[in-house]
Amino acid sequence: SGRVENVEAVQGETVEGIVIRLGVSGIISGRVTDDQGNPVADVLVVAFSPSGGISKGFYAVTDEDGRYRIANNLDTGDYNVTLLFPKGYVWNFMNAKKVHVVAGEETANVDFQLERSGIISGVVVYSDDTPAANASVVAFSQDGKYFGFTTSDIDGSFRIDSGLGTATYQVMAFVGTTAFSQPVMVQVTAGEETKDVKLVVTGTATGMAAIEGTVTDIDGNPLVDVEVSALDAVTYTDEDGSYRLIIALPQGVTSTTVTVSASKRGYETAVKEGVTVTVGETTKPVDFTLEKLKVGVIKGRVLARAPPPSAKKTASLSISLSSEIVSIGESVTISGAITPSLTGEVSILVASDTVFEEVAKVTLEDGSFSYSFTPTAKGVYRIKVSWPGNDEYNPAESEILTLTVVKKTAELSISLSSSTITIGDSVTIEGTITPSVTGKVFILLTPDGKFKKIAEVDLENGSFSFTLKPEALGTYRIKVVWPGNPEYKPAESSVLTLTVKKVSPTVEISVSKTTANVGETITISGSISPFKAETDVVITVTSPSGVSEYTVTSSDGSFEYSIELDAQGTWSVKAEVPEGPVYEPAESNEVQITVQEKKCIIATVTFGSEVAPEVNFLRSFRDGLILTTYAGRQFYVAFDAFYYSWSTPVAKFIESNPVLKPVVKAILYPLLGILKLTALTTTPLFGANPEVAAVLAGFIASSLIGVVYVSPVLIATSLLAKRRGKTLKPSREFVKALWTLVAASLVFIGLGLALENGLLLTAATSAYVLSTIASSSTSILHLATTKAKEN
Repeated sequence: SGRVENVEAVQGETVEGIVIRLGVSGIISGRVTDDQGNPVADVLVVAFSPSGGISKGFYAVTDEDGRYRIANNLDTGDYNVTLLFPKGYVWNFMNAKKVHVVAGEETANVDFQLERSGIISGVVVYSDDTPAANASVVAFSQDGKYFGFTTSDIDGSFRIDSGLGTATYQVMAFVGTTAFSQPVMVQVTAGEETKDVKLVVTGTATGMAAIEGTVTDIDGNPLVDVEVSALDAVTYTDEDGSYRLIIALPQGVTSTTVTVSASKRGYETAVKEGVTVTVGETTKPVDFTLEKLKVGVIKGRVLARAPPPSAKKTASLSISLSSEIVSIGESVTISGAITPSLTGEVSILVASDTVFEEVAKVTLEDGSFSYSFTPTAKGVYRIKVSWPGNDEYNPAESEILTLTVVKKTAELSISLSSSTITIGDSVTIEGTITPSVTGKVFILLTPDGKFKKIAEVDLENGSFSFTLKPEALGTYRIKVVWPGNPEYKPAESSVLTLTVKKVSPTVEISVSKTTANVGETITISGSISPFKAETDVVITVTSPSGVSEYTVTSSDGSFEYSIELDAQGTWSVKAEVPEGPVYEPAESNEVQITVQEKKCIIATVTFGSEVAPEVNFLRSFRDGLILTTYAGRQFYVAFDAFYYSWSTPVAKFIESNPVLKPVVKAILYPLLGILKLTALTTTPLFGANPEVAAVLAGFIASSLIGVVYVSPVLIATSLLAKRRGKTLKPSREFVKALWTLVAASLVFIGLGLALENGLLLTAATSAYVLSTIASSSTSILHLATTKAKEN
């Protein structure tokens, strides 16, 4: 810039030769991008003096690549460079960059990076849900860092899409200077949209509607600057002949018909009547075609007017309403009087929109009138009365009064079958509406502070019922809403509280037997009541050797677990349901089990006492050696099942026939000798490898039992057969096959031990003992028959 001072000018004369020298401007350039490095176009970049002066500084707008270049009016000095309201982004005017400029030089790379703005969208309405058009909507963060604003559309909708960083905002709406909404707290995240924010403005609703269209001439060419008007609203067409006319409807009117006119100098005015407009909506297209006026000449003369007729007198007409606010279906009395007292009829005129209609004629009595008016729809009615006049008095019209007709009020009640339930249970929500109406009610529920509709239920004779089964623990607030109808306002019930808590179950257990022998397996069974969901069950078993816990899963309210009783004494069992998402912790009753040592029944009867030396030896061999091993315990599963299936009746028979005891003793003494020899041979090995020792002990004992007990029977049978002329001699191949079975059973014993498979081990050890007995006894028979044949 430049200037020349102290220039003298004389009125009527020209001052020439004034030269203004302009200094060379400095240049500020840079680029505006978003936080991803993408260019941002059409952003206004401003450079201004920090001192606040307006003589220095200029602006530029970013191009498609986000670049700008301010090259005017920048003298040497410091400037603040900032952005003005970049649409869709966050930028604070005060976050300016300080830049030093030298005239004639370029200061480059003054770059800006913008963060995407959050978005707040929603609607502004009046208290009666009429859309609030042209409302100023502002949002400011609680920390004071961010600010955004916009104006609502005719349907009340708004969208603030600039200036909003991540923060908590207060959002408000203003209509004029007197009507405003309460602030609404909104959480905004940069780059994301927060929707459905509803702002309710207190105050009298003034609905807005819009009309759109185009205006052309008769050749279809668009006409610019055509005045388009309706009611008190006026607008003008653009270069393409289009227009948008915003109309303010009378207070309380939501829909009406209007007359729209289009006029332009030199053209005939076009009018369209009966155009329907509705609050919050756009009526389109309402198009016009204007015809040019023809030019003509009007000639005439002006004459004196005849004497004016004598003036009529003036009467005044008063009006009053018995109430200014009534409900639909209620009557209001319209009354008044004419002064002076005259005769005739008055017309009762009512307008529910912009046009007054006659609803009745009422005869004046002593100059007064009265009429009962019953409105059938909600709205704001304008009421006036007119008298047509007579030969002496001019027509008279009263002032206009306003009658507000509101919907009736319905009452909605609600009750819960229970205010506290356990998870998995249901609660019945029921209630009534008074008076009895039809339609649906909405069941609303909030577990987190915001009510959500969960069901629509039909009203039957003014009553409703709904069954709710909450899926989660917590405290729920429940209410019911009826949306209303043309006669009644929406109704809302009181808010009730429902508490959903965990189940406090009862746990019961039982055992398959309460008295058992060492080595036996018992089954623990139990139940959970009430059962609502799958849960773990912890079974605690206290044995003479300590406490053990086992966890099982109950999927149907029952559970079961089997344990082996491996020690003599008193055992106790109980079960517990641990605390979880559904259940409170619960513990069962405790069941005790008495575990006894297994008795050698036949030996005890034969030798007369459980503590006889022979009996003690048999017990100690079994319990002290064999049952200390896994293989031995699994063998005794099968042996006990076999032995105790017949030993008890045999023992009772021996006990009732004492003469048999010596015979049985004679039979048992070789067994005692076999077992003593087996114990003597294998005891040292039990300390080194118990499983191998148990298998070896089984081989020695089984082989000797086959030799001592089975082979004599086989030999005697062979001799008896020989006397009858028959031969009972096992072949060498048969004997080899039996010993092969022994070897195979040993393989399966090793596999059962490796896999810790009890069932396999029981079968393998049983086969091992039986095949060894058969192999040893058959081998003796083979040797005996072969020897006899040689002799």
